[in-house]
Amino acid sequence: MLKKEQGLDFSVMPLEGMWWTPDMREFSVEHKEHWLWTMMIMQPEEVTAAHFEQARAREVQRKKDSPSHHRAFIIEVMGRHSGYLALMAAIATGSELAVVPEHDIAPETIVADMLATYAQ
Repeated sequence: MLKKEQGLDFSVMPLEGMWWTPDMREFSVEHKEHWLWTMMIMQPEEVTAAHFEQARAREVQRKKDSPSHHRAFIIEVMGRHSGYLALMAAIATGSELAVVPEHDIAPETIVADMLATYAQ
């Protein structure tokens, strides 16, 4: 949006993640289910909250208008015990749901989430 409207030239920064536990003395790679996390992408200074909201609203509308939004695609990516690749693929493609091995999820929950998404 800013590249087209204002002719700004900038690179998209890499996705960065932070993982922690409430008590860092208990942080363990064997118990990833206890981790809290956040993912971030640095934005150029020119990106304001108004720009972000405008882009978000446009994408929400685009998804609603898309004839393919009543389809489901289930993909499996390599990674074995790490959901990093699945999470990155989900973020990159605008997925509604990502299932990763770090969090147990019942198949019924996946179906319920998909049906709730289609109902929007």
